[in-house]
Amino acid sequence: MNEHNEKTANGDVVREGGAQPGWLASVRWRLVVCMLVSQMIMTGIGWLVIKAGTPEVVTFDMKGTWDMFMQQSAQQKLDEEKAKALVTRFNRAMSDSLSDWQNKHNVIILVQPAVVSTQQDITTDIRNDIAVRMQEGK
Repeated sequence: MNEHNEKTANGDVVREGGAQPGWLASVRWRLVVCMLVSQMIMTGIGWLVIKAGTPEVVTFDMKGTWDMFMQQSAQQKLDEEKAKALVTRFNRAMSDSLSDWQNKHNVIILVQPAVVSTQQDITTDIRNDIAVRMQEGK
């Protein structure tokens, strides 16, 4: 045994510098693992918060919807005043439908020509909702 080492009452050898290096390495290892795990958890939570808060992009065929409405309304042979009222009601129904869908699903709605990549198309859902709103308005 070295002259700088001492024996404790239970027979353990304690070096002059204090505790044994194995104990210190063990604490450092635990600390490093704990820090890595906590960083992974915080990264995961951050990713989930960003993913939940980021709206999706969907498309809507506004021109096709307007064209279809104009075609159907032209077949009704309405006078100018009734045609204006019908257009106003349709415009309100479409705006309300788009706003409600956007708020309910946390999305950004773009017209189809503005989107190059393939995105979810909600045209059918919006047209059905507009039809319901138009019938309720009669």
